[in-house]
Amino acid sequence: MQDSNELTISMSDDKKIEILLKALEERYNSIHIIRERVQNICLWILGLFITAAGWLLQSNHSLLTKEKIFFSLMILISVFVIRVFYLNDLEKGFKTQQKIQAKIEEVFRIMQKRRFYFKFYIS
Repeated sequence: MQDSNELTISMSDDKKIEILLKALEERYNSIHIIRERVQNICLWILGLFITAAGWLLQSNHSLLTKEKIFFSLMILISVFVIRVFYLNDLEKGFKTQQKIQAKIEEVFRIMQKRRFYFKFYIS
């Protein structure tokens, strides 16, 4: 006897394949978005640091030792916070998406040896 909480849906193998392919496509898109976010944040940080260094070099202001220590600490703290909180969170999401992607690819046996093996001859 079937449990009253269970819901069974019958669908064709083609429909199941279609659903898995859509899920795989979503994983690929998610991974690309995460990579793009990491790249953007790193470029912004570099840009801000270069801008700050350029401003410091352009202005004829020489920093006192206390100011150098303060700015160095602020840079280290900002890099640490971004790395620990933001980039670690993106890394977790990236790894989760990769695991799901690998499971779906395993179903289709995409990564098996010689599954998509082509010989190219150069003449």
